[in-house]
Amino acid sequence: MVKLPGVLAKLIPSKAGKAAAADAAGDPESGGAAAAAMEAEKAAALAGAAGYARAPLTASGKLPLTWQLRAWWDGFDPNQIAEILGRYSPAVDEAGLDDVMAAAAPPPDEPEMEAPKPVDPDDWQLPFDPWDPYRLEVAHYIWGEGFCGPGGPSYVVNTSKLLALKPEMSVMEFGSGLGAGARALVEGFGCWITGFEQSGRLAELANHKATMMGMAKKAKIDLFDPADPNGFGRNYDRVIARQVLHQYKNKDKIVQLINKHMKPTGLVLATDFVLANEDARRDPEVKEWLRHEPFTPFLATSKEFSGLFSNCDFVVRVDEDVTLEYIQLINRNWRGADELVERLKMQPDGPDLITVLMRHGELWQRRASLMKAGKLRLWRLMGTKVGGKPEAMSDW
Repeated sequence: MVKLPGVLAKLIPSKAGKAAAADAAGDPESGGAAAAAMEAEKAAALAGAAGYARAPLTASGKLPLTWQLRAWWDGFDPNQIAEILGRYSPAVDEAGLDDVMAAAAPPPDEPEMEAPKPVDPDDWQLPFDPWDPYRLEVAHYIWGEGFCGPGGPSYVVNTSKLLALKPEMSVMEFGSGLGAGARALVEGFGCWITGFEQSGRLAELANHKATMMGMAKKAKIDLFDPADPNGFGRNYDRVIARQVLHQYKNKDKIVQLINKHMKPTGLVLATDFVLANEDARRDPEVKEWLRHEPFTPFLATSKEFSGLFSNCDFVVRVDEDVTLEYIQLINRNWRGADELVERLKMQPDGPDLITVLMRHGELWQRRASLMKAGKLRLWRLMGTKVGGKPEAMSDW
């Protein structure tokens, strides 16, 4: 059993303390489950700090690059670890340090990372499109070829089984990214996909990849223009919208447009980021997170998200929280990124890629932290058109 450094050992909650935190989940005066989750995360950071006791803090009191990445992959907030080390590490006894860090050589000193630069949506060189080549390459390394976020081909196929897809069906995918999800559906179900993406760079790359794979007709990605009176063109048997509606302020118009372009027997499957409740709108951590997002999200609460579809003539048949599964996907994809950093160091453009990797990691670490705290959720909803009878809806 690893011996903890003296001061850090005193900071780690006792079993009684952990039990009290668990009891707090059911106590309204203690802030409920969300408060208990936050306390549990802080307790984990205190315990985890023992493994970082020899990390050299930067001049501004942060963990160096390699140690930040390691903290993310271990499931800790690097800022919490740095705060603990800054307060208590001077009093740690060397004997305890040797026991804790016996198998880990300290990484070399690294320069402090500069703060991420906010994307200007009015910049004519970057109109609603922060996907430069470096970010695309990092996304490829972390999430898998053709993906811009958590998941993968098997995840896309499994979560789409609710739609009971068939080879003869037409499917509209809203927010297609690099098109990997559309191509996975073509391979998994044989259906015909028309994707819509607002990033011209992503749409172009997605169509190039589909052509290379012989799917140019079955996995075509078009540009989406909210002002286009033709909307999504034709009508579809199924519609999929993954983590895209939060980008739009007038969500009701988008959902109405989706309804307009669905066949009478159609089904829509939508997943998106939502706020847990009204209190989250005023939460300082949520406001700070919004400030760091590439583009300001227009978030609904989970209740508002469901109501959005009900008010647009959909019958909601699936309405569920899938946050835990999403957090597990994030953690799984970021595992082993320390090895990625070592590989990137060997490339001519390694420093630039590592900088982008760090910014991408910070973006997802902030999102995951809010999800763990119960303030930000990932919600899944499936609906049918009012008056239409869905054909062979899966009960999977």
